[in-house]
Amino acid sequence: IPGEKLTASVDFNAKGDADIYVAVFLPSGDFITINENLALSGIGEIIPFTSPINLEKTSNLPIVDVGLDSSVAPGEYRLIVLATTAGKNVYDQAYWLGFEEVNFSFLN
Repeated sequence: IPGEKLTASVDFNAKGDADIYVAVFLPSGDFITINENLALSGIGEIIPFTSPINLEKTSNLPIVDVGLDSSVAPGEYRLIVLATTAGKNVYDQAYWLGFEEVNFSFLN
């Protein structure tokens, strides 16, 4: 892993203003969320990645582009990006505009 890069972006095909949330599920099953400056939430805490953005003006949104080092735990991970109606409750699925996920793993 040291010297490798983790890069991810998401493409949107939607209209309107949205709040974006990015969650990373760890090998332990716990999750954290990140903001656009890559600040990490506490375990199980939901913080917005960015809010709000105009989806018509943002067809592609870079999520992460970071170098990896030996501190990254090996195992299976899942990255989830969720777009919700701007200003609405992230826990209410009625306001979810889009949802993408990708699974990836790091080996020893």
